[in-house]
Amino acid sequence: MSSRSESDDLRQSFRDTAEDWYHVPALLLAAAWMFWVRMQSYSNFLQNGEVYFSGNDAWYHLRQTMYSVENFPGVMPFDIWTGFPVGRFAGQFGTLYDQLIALAALVVGLGSPSDALVGKALLVAPPVFGALAVVPVYLLGKRFGNRLGGLFGVGLLALIPGGFLQRTLVGAADHNAAEPFFMALAMVGLFGAVAAAKRTMPVWEVVYEELVENRSPETIREPLIWSVFAGVLVGLFLWVWPPAVFLVGIFGLFAALAITSSVFHGDTAEPITFATVVSMTTAAVFSILIIDTVGFGTTAHSLLQPLAAIAVAVGAAFLAWLARYWEQEDIEITYYPAAVVGIAAVLSLLLSVVASGLFGSITGNLLQIVGFSASAGTRTISEAQPFISQNSISQYGLNSASERIVFEYGLTFFSGLLGVVLMHIRPLLRDGSQRAYQYLGGSALAIGLIFLTPLPSIIGDLFGVNGQLIGLLVVSALIAGATFIARYEPTDLLFVVWAAFITSMAFTQVRFNYYLAIVVVVANAYLFARVLDYLDFDAALSTTDVEARTVGLAAVPVVIGLLLFDYALIAVVLAAGLLAAAVAFVDEFEGHQVLTVAAVLLLIAAPVLAVPITLGGTQTSAGTNTATSVQVGNSTGPGAVLAWQPTFDWMQNNTPEEGNLGGAGNADEMEYYGKYDRVDDYDYPDGAYGVMSWWDYGHWITTGAERIPNANPFQQGATNAANYLLAPNETRAQQVLDARAGEGEETRYVMVDYQMASVTDKFSAPVTFYDDENVSYGDFATGVYQLNETPQGQVYAEQFSQVYHQRYYESLMVRLYRYHGSAQSAQPFVLDWDTSQGVPAVDSDEGLLQRYPNMSAAREAAANDPTAQVGGIGPFPSEDVPALEHYRLVKASTYQNQQFQLNDRRQAAMSGDGLYGLIYQQSTTTPSWVKTFEKVPGATIEGSNAPANTEVTASVQMRMPGSNETFVYTQHAQTDENGEFTMTLPYSTTGYDEFGPENGYTNVSVRATSNYTVTAPSTTNESGYTIQYGEQFDVSEGKVLGVDEEPTQVTLEPRTQAPEGANESGNTSDNTTDTNSSSLTGPSELPLPDSDRTTDGTTGDTTDSLDAGAAGTAPRVTVPALD
Repeated sequence: MSSRSESDDLRQSFRDTAEDWYHVPALLLAAAWMFWVRMQSYSNFLQNGEVYFSGNDAWYHLRQTMYSVENFPGVMPFDIWTGFPVGRFAGQFGTLYDQLIALAALVVGLGSPSDALVGKALLVAPPVFGALAVVPVYLLGKRFGNRLGGLFGVGLLALIPGGFLQRTLVGAADHNAAEPFFMALAMVGLFGAVAAAKRTMPVWEVVYEELVENRSPETIREPLIWSVFAGVLVGLFLWVWPPAVFLVGIFGLFAALAITSSVFHGDTAEPITFATVVSMTTAAVFSILIIDTVGFGTTAHSLLQPLAAIAVAVGAAFLAWLARYWEQEDIEITYYPAAVVGIAAVLSLLLSVVASGLFGSITGNLLQIVGFSASAGTRTISEAQPFISQNSISQYGLNSASERIVFEYGLTFFSGLLGVVLMHIRPLLRDGSQRAYQYLGGSALAIGLIFLTPLPSIIGDLFGVNGQLIGLLVVSALIAGATFIARYEPTDLLFVVWAAFITSMAFTQVRFNYYLAIVVVVANAYLFARVLDYLDFDAALSTTDVEARTVGLAAVPVVIGLLLFDYALIAVVLAAGLLAAAVAFVDEFEGHQVLTVAAVLLLIAAPVLAVPITLGGTQTSAGTNTATSVQVGNSTGPGAVLAWQPTFDWMQNNTPEEGNLGGAGNADEMEYYGKYDRVDDYDYPDGAYGVMSWWDYGHWITTGAERIPNANPFQQGATNAANYLLAPNETRAQQVLDARAGEGEETRYVMVDYQMASVTDKFSAPVTFYDDENVSYGDFATGVYQLNETPQGQVYAEQFSQVYHQRYYESLMVRLYRYHGSAQSAQPFVLDWDTSQGVPAVDSDEGLLQRYPNMSAAREAAANDPTAQVGGIGPFPSEDVPALEHYRLVKASTYQNQQFQLNDRRQAAMSGDGLYGLIYQQSTTTPSWVKTFEKVPGATIEGSNAPANTEVTASVQMRMPGSNETFVYTQHAQTDENGEFTMTLPYSTTGYDEFGPENGYTNVSVRATSNYTVTAPSTTNESGYTIQYGEQFDVSEGKVLGVDEEPTQVTLEPRTQAPEGANESGNTSDNTTDTNSSSLTGPSELPLPDSDRTTDGTTGDTTDSLDAGAAGTAPRVTVPALD
């Protein structure tokens, strides 16, 4: 009998344990799944024994983590290996995030990890943080939706394919990967502190008695512990990412609203005050411990973080004191909210006057992250673009904002929104007063006007602000106003305020969707719990026996687990069926309860999350397919850095070390992981130099090439880089560099990839930053639309290509990438379009291009037509583009990308069948992924004995060894009245072996195939004989580098060619011997010009065989199909 009783007790104990802890294996399953999904592409990031990362910032985290490994737990105080010529302090890098990864690498590596191990630790950190997020998400979901709701929220988080997943994939090793985890943890603490304070009601008298008089907290122990814990978690979030101070602001707004509304309703505000003061004071202490900047910057551990937390704590205490004063003076309570608003307005006005800089920084950053008002420069960062902007929508091939949201979240955003709305209106519904219902109706009308009419935009235009900001302010006012109609639970109010601001952040900058995902799944957890409440699931579960209840409760994690297998509709149906089978064990469940829960699961979790769907679609496009989390996790990789890395390897081995340019011998002063004091402008030693490129590539240059970029993804030097890369001539480009550099601080190399020179890729980004002239993108290129007709006869315009303007061709980076610094002549082509539906358009049956016999005719035709221009197609400018004198191509990557030619191919296709092949083939420059140029003094050429007042042309053929392709560098010069001229040539033909990295110079990869040829237009003497002028000569590497400053003397030798019918001996009337003109031609076999050709005085420019300048000898190719 006793034995049987013990057996029953043991079984009962096991059942109780299973019921109490069933969520643990479910969470472990979800975490394991999430980690696996994110690690699927791990092998893609290991290439030839090297560890790679995706994006830009991850590479700088590698640098910071390596520094912390070598100097643990220290972080880099100042970095001289970026931001040339001043250096950089990167406040939001080298934080707790990097220290945690460095610690993990040190532990695994037993105190001495290899570089590869450190790289792998950083590589897998995002999946680890993504998987760990299940813990705070479950706790948040449980708080608002019980354990079933918490597990439901975790299941959704595991399935959502959007920003949260993408930021926590293997290789995406930015601090963004850890931010959602630490924010969710901080919110767990803040919700706990507010709830504990609400339960125990720690008013001032109790706090004073227990902490001051008795020094033994009893009733306030729970809220005190929770509040300190919350402050610690907020502090850790700030340690990971300094701009996380936004969370302090959100909590401060909640505290002000909660305190004010509590006083208005006659309740004590001191419990909320207690939680606020303790938590924010603790967070301030944590922030003070790591201050590294005496200022108020948001991106560094500055005075802003602790002062913001202290301000919130002091503000809450002041409002509580004001409430007591109000009560003691028996002032009408309805005046209290007005007093609070008035005090806030006065303090804001005082701050704007006394500390205008701080006030401007606060308001500016607020607008940047929640006010739908990110600056144009910020929006060039892909992750900082508005979430539902037209650009973002079209980028994914979608048609509407709702489709963009569904693409990111499935239907979970809308169900989560329903959950937040339900949470917010329930107190009004419970209030049941006429005023509450009127407020609900008025709020619904106001929100309808915001989202369904242009009213916000109209109001915004009146005040010069974004219409979406007006909408945000109205919604915020409605949320605040409701708290004065009905009483709100503090935790519910905090959630609504948090959700509103995180949503605004995500819609202002797309990056913040990794925060919004947390809010969305927790809101769904709340909604799911309310559905279960409505169906009375809890009552049914509580009346069943233990076995059935355990089976029923265990069904949900099993369902979630099955959903995660991603076998699309099969998995979803199987999951719903399993749920139905599980609850069938419980007699108290009715059919409608089971079907309703299954329907909710299918509706929320099936579309996009488990079953891909097609969104968008136009008359010419079938639409865009969504992707599940498994598909997203299985399709990631390092990206473009793989194409850049061979060039970085070349640069490390074939360019001088930093500090040794020109043999300066100061490389030992440029320790790569050295510790440098923080200064405003670092004094670089002689021999240090910068590498210019667009800021996107700065971190790659620092870590991959171990060279110093001028601009970096901090957007440091972005404007300077834009002004340089878009400079209209060499003189202005050099002035841009000189304005920022000190003596001896030289920018030596320029790296340009195909995207920078392509109007369909990144060309527009530098234009946004460019401030050297009053120009816009329209000054560089114009989109031309093609008119098409539907089967129903409806005409519509579709953007097809970009027409280049002269300013595009004059831009330095275009002249480098397209022409390799060579001169380029205009050709007698006229682009002619019409205007249809307010945009430039061309009929699909008509050509865009008209061809003329000579330049005069072409210019005359364009001058009489406002919708026409000479040139602007392929490499052919409207005006001649002169050669660059101080830049030479030294390395062209073997990786090529035909996307550079996409716009040229589209232009060629719109030019008519007769010109398609000619235009496309002549426009082909070598589409190397990245081309590296060296800025050199150049060799001075002094020429003589040429015809007076005419143009001479020097040319040389160069070979790129990787692709074995060649191009011709051409430069023109004008002779004076004595037939003398001067040139500065950047390419050498001899002496390559005499210079290299060992003596502080470049081991150039691109080399000449022969010597230079210089020619002048032929003349005819009185006897009818043609006199040709030309000479061949070499330019040494020493002269190009300025080591040998002696000019090269070139004398053009006249050679006379007898007219047709002269005697066979070759003797001429002036006793000179005719020399075959082929001996004068350069390596490209360019014919000498004559008066019958339609040229502008340059060599080889005819309407029959178009010379593409730097691309003139590119191989002929078969025209590929248009993308």
